[in-house]
Amino acid sequence: ARAYFRPILEGCDAGEFRVHVGPLRGWRTAAKLAVRPASSSADAEPRVAMGLFLPGSHELLPVPNCRAHHPAINAAVAAATRACREAGVVPYRENG
Repeated sequence: ARAYFRPILEGCDAGEFRVHVGPLRGWRTAAKLAVRPASSSADAEPRVAMGLFLPGSHELLPVPNCRAHHPAINAAVAAATRACREAGVVPYRENG
């Protein structure tokens, strides 16, 4: 970051350029997750999985314990997945 901003800040009276490095885990406090059938579900009524789409696709990558997500998001995913299973929710299946 310093190398990128050095030419921009030259001649400015901006003072010292400081870089703040935040936490590497648990920093994402908002997430938009997709819901699809769990890929390991061979049941007639598939289980729900929550996660992110792989780039350029609608293929789900489940993220039950994503290190970037705040622990509360991971707990909410676990609770919602469990509630869907207990309630017999059938997840959306894009191709039929």
